[in-house]
Amino acid sequence: MPNGRVHSASSLVVAISGATTMLLLNRGAECIVGVSTGALIGILLSPDADVNGGSIADYYIRRYSGVAVEVAWDSIWAVYRKVCKHRGFISHFPVISTVLRIAYLAVFYFLIATPLKWLSGFVRIDWALFLWWAFVGLVLADTSHWGLDKLDEMMGGRL
Repeated sequence: MPNGRVHSASSLVVAISGATTMLLLNRGAECIVGVSTGALIGILLSPDADVNGGSIADYYIRRYSGVAVEVAWDSIWAVYRKVCKHRGFISHFPVISTVLRIAYLAVFYFLIATPLKWLSGFVRIDWALFLWWAFVGLVLADTSHWGLDKLDEMMGGRL
């Protein structure tokens, strides 16, 4: 299986290429920032949230936010890990797994809704359009993750 750094690098490539594509297509800021934000969020909302030993997201959260935040993040995903088999259809298949992880996090929506409401008072942005493109970016990052896992399988675990 490709390690977390390979998956993080692929999400970064998706973010840059997605933003560049939106820029070349002369899309608005919501599209450009949304697709790149969604792809970067893919590092934290990775299909590997189902890994019992933690994923690269746990490492980044611990490194940049501290152990307490990482423990809270790990606790949020505890039920998800129990339900989802690693690399299973529910956790890894493009689009479907993305929607299921977002639905799972909807339980914790109140943690996200309040800061977005505060931001909307300061930033004039079409939030629906931004969130749509963030979803597209996340789906692209997840698809990249899935493709790397399949490529690794074909190469006999040498990626």
